[in-house]
Amino acid sequence: MSLQVEDASYAPDAMNLPGIAELEVGGSIAGWSVNYLEAVRVGRIIPVPISILQDAGQAEASIDRLITQNWARAVENYIVAGTFANLIGIVNTPGVPTLPVGSPLSEFDSIAAGVAGVQSAGWYGPHAVAASPNTLEKLFTLRDNFGNYLRWRSALPTVAAWVPTPGLPDGTAVICDPREVILYLMGTFDILLSQGFADFLTRNLVAVRGEQRAAIWIRNPEAFVIIDSI
Repeated sequence: MSLQVEDASYAPDAMNLPGIAELEVGGSIAGWSVNYLEAVRVGRIIPVPISILQDAGQAEASIDRLITQNWARAVENYIVAGTFANLIGIVNTPGVPTLPVGSPLSEFDSIAAGVAGVQSAGWYGPHAVAASPNTLEKLFTLRDNFGNYLRWRSALPTVAAWVPTPGLPDGTAVICDPREVILYLMGTFDILLSQGFADFLTRNLVAVRGEQRAAIWIRNPEAFVIIDSI
């Protein structure tokens, strides 16, 4: 069981994040669409029995598995479909085109068309295809009229990675140059413990929260194509 913590208010750094300030020319960012990014606190909170935390090995395993992995999943969801300021994801970024699947295009024809769209914008690869596990399974098990599996590896030679992305709905895929997703992590990943939540004290539970400040920048929308209704 895990619950996502509400995103905290913005925490301005009073300066540009690394990699942006040095590009200022005459008070503006030459060729860049982002001026200031403020890191937002992103966190996850889970209930853990106090008996587990009393064992160093189990406590470390619980934090590694339930906090850092869940937090990474939360950030992944923001990268894909975030809607908060400075956590705007790929599918909600203005300028990212959507290509619907439909006759005469098959699923792989549509992905190939998406790759061509990214290449036409000047991003020649390697490319990544992000989709939900169920959608990837559907793609990997497609067969021709003779029952043979489609040779997607040879048909899409510039696609170097097929990325399981539970944050995307089934039937949607994102083709991209992944280098155009910029994730800023500020400070350290902090762990906080408390028994003062709800009835955790009487139930011998501890609320364990992990959080870190993060900001997301989809640097060039042209490096992305969304495939809909696979």
